Amino acid sequence: MLMDNDKISTRQAIVFLISIAIGAGILSLPRQVDEMAGQDGWISIILGGIITLIGGLIVAALVARQKEDAVKISEKLAGRFITGVIGVFYIIYFLMTSAVVNQTSAEVINQFLLEHTPKGFTIFSILLLGFYAVRVGIEPTVRAVMVLFPIAMFAFALIVFTCLSRAKIDEILPVMTTPFKNIFSASLQTLFALEGFEVLLFLAPYLRKPEKAKIIVTLYSAVTTLFYLFITVVTFMVLGKNETKFFVWPVFMMIKGITAPGEVFERLDAFAITIWVVQIFTTLVGYYFSTAIIVKSLFNLKEESYLSAVFLPLFYFAANLPNNFAENKDLAGYVNYLIYPAAFFIPAFLLLLSFLKKAGGKS
Repeated sequence: MLMDNDKISTRQAIVFLISIAIGAGILSLPRQVDEMAGQDGWISIILGGIITLIGGLIVAALVARQKEDAVKISEKLAGRFITGVIGVFYIIYFLMTSAVVNQTSAEVINQFLLEHTPKGFTIFSILLLGFYAVRVGIEPTVRAVMVLFPIAMFAFALIVFTCLSRAKIDEILPVMTTPFKNIFSASLQTLFALEGFEVLLFLAPYLRKPEKAKIIVTLYSAVTTLFYLFITVVTFMVLGKNETKFFVWPVFMMIKGITAPGEVFERLDAFAITIWVVQIFTTLVGYYFSTAIIVKSLFNLKEESYLSAVFLPLFYFAANLPNNFAENKDLAGYVNYLIYPAAFFIPAFLLLLSFLKKAGGKS
């Protein structure tokens, strides 16, 4: 039984989920949608946000009905064997997703900040901070996120906003010149950046008011979609609708072009990367917590905090599987396929079972 001071409020849950979603996608999402949908890529983000909201509402309905984590829900509705399969799947899913994010963060830090630092050391440092957060518990960690997240997002948005002086509105006009098939395909690619709501499946026992899960995912989807939409539209207007796709990290290339009067900020891109690293930390913490909660529930352990030491080498090994940007991009493609069962199909399956069980019980 969790004490009340181990639980998080609705407002804290909203901010925590948003901070999980706004991470690695900031770097590459404008390039990804530009490659597939061209100047209409921003429309793909809106469609992706709608798809995310649908998946989030499915997860929210399940959490509000059962008020337990997905492993306990599955065990009650589907039995031990299926629960074991679902639990192992989610462990692999969070392991691979965190590997992509870890490798991306190490690539960016080594390219823009610490050029001579071994990538393995950068990855290990990020992992160590994340697992320390698991060790101290979710409530203190979320309280820290509540302080850091608004400051980081305001600063990053302000930096991007300063780029508007170089923006050209005609770079996103005319609208709907791309075939809808391409726009929709690009919207599916946005899910990797927009996802994060599936973590709610494992945060349910820590929510003070799980019945407000629908409010949590609705605000989460709205804020995340609008933020990525803002970043992408500004990037298109500054770099150009035909040029964005040629930059690996288009947002940072856009920020590098900022010139302050008197050269007050000589390396504004370095400041932006520092802010981004804070966001990457909160993204990874969500995945680490979820993995620990899965193992705790599968084996009926009393607490998950000491599992951080066990998972550290496993996550480090996974993060080093992709050796370069190309391999990491391929791994991200595979993870994008795993999002469908993790965020949509499995929650929908469990929600359907809960309705059938209730109907069977009444009969």
